[in-house]
Amino acid sequence: MAEWLDRFTGHAYRLNSAQMNDIRALLAKNLAECIKPNAHAAANEVARFWFENYYERVFPLRFGREAITNAPPSTQGKPLKYEGDRESGGSFPDGTVEWREQFLHEMRYPPLLPAETQPDPKSPALLIADHHLATAALLNVCLRRLGVPDDVVNQARLGALLHELCDLPPIQEALAQYPQALELAQYLKGNGNTLPETLRPHQTLIDAIHTGNPHREPDAAFCIVGLSAQRIKQYVFETPGLPEIRGASILLDQVVEEQVEQIAQQIGRECVLQSAASTLIFLAPDSSDWVDRLKRAFYKKTLVAFCAAAAFETTLKEFLDNYSTCMRHFLSAMDADRYRAELPVWEC
Repeated sequence: MAEWLDRFTGHAYRLNSAQMNDIRALLAKNLAECIKPNAHAAANEVARFWFENYYERVFPLRFGREAITNAPPSTQGKPLKYEGDRESGGSFPDGTVEWREQFLHEMRYPPLLPAETQPDPKSPALLIADHHLATAALLNVCLRRLGVPDDVVNQARLGALLHELCDLPPIQEALAQYPQALELAQYLKGNGNTLPETLRPHQTLIDAIHTGNPHREPDAAFCIVGLSAQRIKQYVFETPGLPEIRGASILLDQVVEEQVEQIAQQIGRECVLQSAASTLIFLAPDSSDWVDRLKRAFYKKTLVAFCAAAAFETTLKEFLDNYSTCMRHFLSAMDADRYRAELPVWEC
């Protein structure tokens, strides 16, 4: 029996062992199909699955869609039935349960799977995707900051993104071409394996990231980088007509989407924390020239819109121990750039 706590509603959802095994097998099959012959591309595809596909399957938790009688192909929302106290959550129904494989997949149930590693075992609020994405993102930026070669980093990313499912045959077979990724995954899974030789010098760092306990590794540094559109009402709505309004809105989305792809290619898809509402926030090994690049891309795409961008350096200890404070400092850096009200300089 496993339990996952929805921290927003306080509802607890319970699965029995058979249901957990069914979900694990389904996810392992789907994820194995994402693994490509290139480690960097494979890690990006697995991260994209966790970040986009998995969450679309899980949420909303309590509603599905069913066909409207005598009105095909129209559908309507309908509550899913959980057993137990509705106010406190409930258990998935006994017997055979069909699991979603896409957003609002008929009346199938969300494939909830709590992470095996929880910061607070008494409050198991992390889903498997949460844990895998966070572990891989922090390993990615910290190892790159330490100068670890790209091929080692990419295999480490892949192992971190799959480690809680590495005991299943589809994942083992898919990772056979990436021995360092498989070794790291088995180490994180706790199967008694040692780290691959290339990662042994960083064992303390890896353990700190995986367990969320950074006290033995306080000096691992990285950056939080962000871009956000400003004065959106002025940019989008003070336009002559509806086509121009739509076009302006699309441009804001496009510039964020394009930068997400750049980040995926240069660092890794799992490092993107937010890419919505004309806002982009991600982790990077260092500040580099990201702020200038983001602003340049934004102004080139929109020509006249305002934006704010900033890079805030932090440490692993600060990030894990005081996440809210850390993000507040980052947002303060964004505010400081916003108050500068910089405009692009165009050559005539």
